[in-house]
Amino acid sequence: MQTRAQYIYREIYKPRLKIVDFDYADGKIIIYSHAPCDLQAIQFLSGTTADLIASINTINGNINNLIQTYCNDPSNSQLSRFVWNRDLNKRFYGTYVNVFGHVGEANISTANQINLDTDSGRHEEYLLPNQPNPAKCTNGNLKILQVAPAAATKDETTQNLIAKIKSAVMVYTDWFNQRISKNWFSCRSSIGLFNRHGDDGQRRAAEVLRRSYLETNINGIKKVLQDFANNKITKDEMKRTIGGSVRANPHSFISYLLNELKTDDNLWNQLLPTVRFIPCQQTQIDFTQDNQIANVVRSKILAMFKNPS
Repeated sequence: MQTRAQYIYREIYKPRLKIVDFDYADGKIIIYSHAPCDLQAIQFLSGTTADLIASINTINGNINNLIQTYCNDPSNSQLSRFVWNRDLNKRFYGTYVNVFGHVGEANISTANQINLDTDSGRHEEYLLPNQPNPAKCTNGNLKILQVAPAAATKDETTQNLIAKIKSAVMVYTDWFNQRISKNWFSCRSSIGLFNRHGDDGQRRAAEVLRRSYLETNINGIKKVLQDFANNKITKDEMKRTIGGSVRANPHSFISYLLNELKTDDNLWNQLLPTVRFIPCQQTQIDFTQDNQIANVVRSKILAMFKNPS
């Protein structure tokens, strides 16, 4: 019989554990990591040269293997070098902000880095509301609170849609990584030897998510989805070409997106007002399956995204 602590670890903590994560706020891309990092460090840990979001998704999809390798040889693992880095020269530029700890009371001289390993980051009383003179914290450590509130400018429906897209990207990436890790040739037979749902598909899905985060309302995200369906998302955030084309196959990104949307009647009705099912049928369909109903609906919806009413 498992203890309460074991239950919390296995059922709550472990499924949500990530090595590195990201978000968008106030026109900035926020990267959360234990220690300072840069794009090259993230790509090295992911084993890819993909863009930022796709690399982060690959890392978190491979978290079990990375942790196991670390446990077998902590001093020589890639994960060890990533989480114990103290070199502040590993940094992002432009609209990227890296939020981290680990480095102690280091002097941060750039707006692209936020160190939480300070009195401001460690002690709760500095962050509680109604505290007198919170600006007394040094080194600008409350900058993260200036970045975060921008997310609240989006209405609830828009935030829900972004959450659904993010979840779809994560599940889509997880499926690809799991299939590759188990059987490369079997996976390639179903995803296509030349990246039909491979690196290009992941990068395109990640770009859909990035552009959706930058929109302030659902109409803006509809336009992103329209561009996606019409193969107009051809560059990633690093301006590199995304090859291939959007399809309506069982393991295309559209299938994972529909699986997320089908559980939210409000979003479904706003995005797909003319697609109606008999009661309960909508949530029973697994759009990643290869069957007549799923195949027909996927194709119909992709066409609707191309030419919305």
